[in-house]
Amino acid sequence: MNTNTFDATVEDVPLAEPAVDVAEQPTETTALTVAVEGIKEGASDARAAAARLIPAVKQAVAKGVYRTFYGISYGAVYSAMVVSSVVPTDNAMGEGLKRGAECARNAFRKQHEKHAAEEEIGGTHDMDDTVVGVAA
Repeated sequence: MNTNTFDATVEDVPLAEPAVDVAEQPTETTALTVAVEGIKEGASDARAAAARLIPAVKQAVAKGVYRTFYGISYGAVYSAMVVSSVVPTDNAMGEGLKRGAECARNAFRKQHEKHAAEEEIGGTHDMDDTVVGVAA
């Protein structure tokens, strides 16, 4: 009689360990969560980078504006000084430059005083010098 019979059942056979733990595999929900977290981190990094960049851009623009208007002002005043120093003042051309400069300064001063007075009363002037924005 053959005593080599196979009496083992399926439950008695050990199972092989899976290559990847099923519990650790990402599900659709986990993948979506990871994606959302990645987007949030990216947005946070972008905000931080923009916060660092904006002051630098403002400074560069301000420096450019300053240099532009410095150059315009310097060029205008220096040119006027050169012309006034080269032109003799004891003739008609020199006298015209001198009086023209005086009149321009006076007109500027009057305009500046007029503007300051308008700001005090809270209105602005039309072309015909009527006050706009102030009750009569």
